[in-house]
Amino acid sequence: MQDVREQQFTEDFFSTCFISQLKQRLKDQGLDDDIKLSWRKQSDGKVFHKEEKKNKKYIDEL
Repeated sequence: MQDVREQQFTEDFFSTCFISQLKQRLKDQGLDDDIKLSWRKQSDGKVFHKEEKKNKKYIDEL
């Protein structure tokens, strides 16, 4: 259970920091300070999903 809470904290922290950085960049480029950014959550309530590693044999065939 601790691992799930820790992962959620990490995701929340990352998303908050990332949005803050994006807002600052947009502001630096001349956009208004009152811009609102948010993440689109999926049906499972998560924003980020870990990508599955593709089969090495499949990648080698490409």
